[in-house]
Amino acid sequence: MAAITSAQTGNWAATTTWVGGVVPGDGDTATIAATHTVTVDTATTVGTAGATGTAAVTLSASTSALVINAPLTAKGDIANSGALSGGNNGTTTSGSLTFNTPSGSTYKISVNLNGSSINFAGVSNTTQFVVTTSGLGGNFFLGGSYGGPLTLTYVKWYKSGSATQTAVFGGGSYNVNITRTIFDTVGCISFSSSNATVDFIFSYCDIRNPLDTANGNRWIYVGYTTAPTSGTRTFDHVTAYSTVAKNGYVLVAGGIVLDTCYLYNTMLGASSLRQSTFKNNFLLWNTGSYDLLGLQAKSNTSVYDNAFWTNGENPHYIGEATGGAISANTVYQNVFDGNGYVGANSGDLYLPSDVGTFRNNININKAGTLCNTMYSGAVLTAKNNTSYNSYGMNLGETTGAATQIAVARNNLFVSQASGIYSNSAFVRQSSFSMNYNAFYNMTDAMNLNHPTLSPSNSYLAFPGKTVVSATATAGTNDTTLVPRQARTTPRLSLRRPRSLQAACRLGITSTSQARRRIRAGFKAWTRKHN
Repeated sequence: MAAITSAQTGNWAATTTWVGGVVPGDGDTATIAATHTVTVDTATTVGTAGATGTAAVTLSASTSALVINAPLTAKGDIANSGALSGGNNGTTTSGSLTFNTPSGSTYKISVNLNGSSINFAGVSNTTQFVVTTSGLGGNFFLGGSYGGPLTLTYVKWYKSGSATQTAVFGGGSYNVNITRTIFDTVGCISFSSSNATVDFIFSYCDIRNPLDTANGNRWIYVGYTTAPTSGTRTFDHVTAYSTVAKNGYVLVAGGIVLDTCYLYNTMLGASSLRQSTFKNNFLLWNTGSYDLLGLQAKSNTSVYDNAFWTNGENPHYIGEATGGAISANTVYQNVFDGNGYVGANSGDLYLPSDVGTFRNNININKAGTLCNTMYSGAVLTAKNNTSYNSYGMNLGETTGAATQIAVARNNLFVSQASGIYSNSAFVRQSSFSMNYNAFYNMTDAMNLNHPTLSPSNSYLAFPGKTVVSATATAGTNDTTLVPRQARTTPRLSLRRPRSLQAACRLGITSTSQARRRIRAGFKAWTRKHN
C-alpha cells in the first residue's frame, strides 16, 4: 500500500502519469497535483477501505482535475479541490463511480475549495453516468464546506445517503444545474443559498424511494432566500415517487416555477412554497391527513392548472402557514378528485390563513369542502368554482373573524352532501357578498348550520331543509333550478335567414342592417322590462 502522486497530465493506467512510474491500485491512495489532469481510462480500484473520512483520491489544488471515463471504484472519499468530471467519452458512456463503503462507514465526494466543480454527464436516459455504492452496508453523499458549479446530466445517483444523512447538499455562491437525472434510494436532496446571482435548475429528474426521516421526512429541500438579480431558478418535469408519506420544501424568494411534476406520496407540504408558480402538476396522495401542497402566507404564490387526487382521511390539499406580509396567494383552474372516499372527515381543498383567492376550480368525487376559513386572519375570495358530488364550502371551523369572507359568488354546487355552512365561531360581516350561487340536486341536510345573514345579502335555503337562522334565506340572484336557468342577463337570438328570400322578407339586405336590428330589439326589450 502506497500514497502515490501524479507526475504529469495523462491517463490513469500510464506509468508516466505517476511519480516513480507506479500506477495507483487497490490499497493505494492517489493525489493529483496542481496543473495535472488525470483521466481514468480503464477499470480501476483505488483506496484503503478505511473508516469515514479516509480519502481514496485527492485533487490537491484548484488546477487539479480528474476525468472518469471508465469504471472507478473508490475505497474512500473523493476529496475535490479542483475539477471532477466524467462520463461522456465520445458518443458512449463507459465511466462510472462506485464507492466501496464498509458497513457503518460513510464516504463522500467533498468540495474543499470555492469554485471546485463537479460535472458528470451521460449520453441518454439509457446510457447514464452511474454514481453508487457497492452495497456493503455503508453509504456515500456529495457535499462540503465550500462549493463550485455542480452539473449532472443523464446521471443515475443510486443508494446514496440514509434516513439521517442527506444524499446531495450544497448551495452558497455556485450554480446548480441538474437535468435528466435519476435519484434512487437516497436521503434528502438539499440546496440553499442567499446569493442573488446563482442559477438553480432541477429539470426532467426522477426521485424514487426517498429515505429521509430525520430532516423533516423530506425528499427535497430547496431554500433560496434572496430574490435573484440574474440567473435562472427552475423546478420542472420532476417525478417523485414514494411508498410512504414524504415532504418537500421549496422556499424561494423572488420566485421559482414548478411545472409539470408528478408527485406520488411525495408532497410539497409543511407550508413550503413562497413567491412561486406551481402549475401543470399532478399530486397523488394515498394516505393520511396532510397538506399536499403548502403555501407561505401572503407569499404571492400562484397555483393553477394542477390536478390533485387523494384517497385518504381528512386531506388538506392546499394549506397556508400563518404570518407573512408580502401579498395574496391565488389558487385557480385546478381539479380536486377525492376518488369517492368517505371517511369521518372529508377534508378541505384550500385553507387560507391570510388573504387568498380561490376561483375557477373543480371539486369532484367527495374531495372535500371548497374552502375552510378556520384561521381567524383569513380573508377569502371564492368565486366561479364548481363542486360536483362532493361537499360544500366552510365559512369557519374552530375560530372566526368578522372579515373572513370577502366574496362567495358565482359558485355552482351540484349533487352535494352539504351546502355553504359555518360553525358557531364564525362572525359574518355586513359587507359579505354571497350572491349568484347556484344549487342543484342537494341531497343531505348534513352540516347545514348557517351564519346569520342580513336581508341585504343572499343565501339559499334548500327546499325541505331546516335552516338554523331565520334570516338565512335565498337571495335575489341565487337559484335551486337547473344551472342553465340561472341567468342574470337574458340571451337575445337572431336566427340567420335560411335563404336570400327569407332575408328580404325580414327587410335585411346587409350586415350593418342586421346589427341595427339587433340593437333596436335590445332597446325595446330593455324599455319593456325596466
